[in-house]
Amino acid sequence: MKRRRLPVITLLILAPVFGELVSSSSPPKEFFTPIGFILLVALYGCGALFIRELARHWGKGWMSIFLLGLAYGIFEEGIFMRSFFDPSWQDLGVFNVYGRWLGVNWVWAIGLMLFHAIVSITLPILLVETAFPQEQTEPWLGRKGLIITGLVFISTVLLTPLFSHYQTIPGIAGSIAVIIMLLWLAYRLPKKYAPPTVRKSPLKPGWIGLASLTVMLGYIILFWGFASIGIPALISFLALCGYPLFILWLIQKFEVPLLNDSQKWAAAFGSMIPWALLDFISEADNPNRPDDTTGMAFVGLALIAGILLLGRKVQKRNDKLKAQPEHEEIKQEQPV
Repeated sequence: MKRRRLPVITLLILAPVFGELVSSSSPPKEFFTPIGFILLVALYGCGALFIRELARHWGKGWMSIFLLGLAYGIFEEGIFMRSFFDPSWQDLGVFNVYGRWLGVNWVWAIGLMLFHAIVSITLPILLVETAFPQEQTEPWLGRKGLIITGLVFISTVLLTPLFSHYQTIPGIAGSIAVIIMLLWLAYRLPKKYAPPTVRKSPLKPGWIGLASLTVMLGYIILFWGFASIGIPALISFLALCGYPLFILWLIQKFEVPLLNDSQKWAAAFGSMIPWALLDFISEADNPNRPDDTTGMAFVGLALIAGILLLGRKVQKRNDKLKAQPEHEEIKQEQPV
């Protein structure tokens, strides 16, 4: 159990780093305040850890993690912050009218659901599991730890009055209903396991990285790009609604459970390149922003450096395995 403490701690920190710091939602001066950091770890860190542990205890894989990530996005933005419904939410910008209908910021809602599912939840879990390969398919917490983590995560909703006074009983009820549906879907996904064989012609990491970069850029364009150039909100909303199905199809198409650590690393690296570039833009745009984005360029550099260091570690691990006598690569059975 002691050897599993490090991946647990790493995920508790990495999830809020990706969800808040790298995205520039909480620049360094906000992110590293003691109280704020503890709250973000309780929300993002415990949320990502809880989702990862649920999936592993259920014997599920990346499809379930992605669906649970969508549920996380609804919990944070629909129930905790209530930015899905509040037309005066500080970060909305054009989205306070773009795609707003019947008291819901629809484009903003589906866009943030996707952001949290991919950036706040799935990518941190993917990177931490790549960094600690021996613990990839096993739960890191026992039943008691799972319950405590879940309670800490859910209890953050008690702090909602500190961030939002917007009241919407139908919105909260609808959010809870969709969360329950996503939990049910994640749990009901069949336990399909990858065969213990090695892909004869594995996809090159470079192609996987390029595909991931393209998917992330597509998301950014559909969400922020369409709104900024005045594409009808209905088109943006429908396209974003189809994106989760597209991502689930990609997970199946590229057989993510069969990918080796180098390929998974490439997927994460390609996905995070746009956010690293946006960190430099955030700092350059500091005079025009209400918050202080000083240090965001360093965050972007640190992000790229950290992922590159992990890539080097993975490569050394692969070289060491190849150098072993009578080495035979064995694929662990992993859930889809």
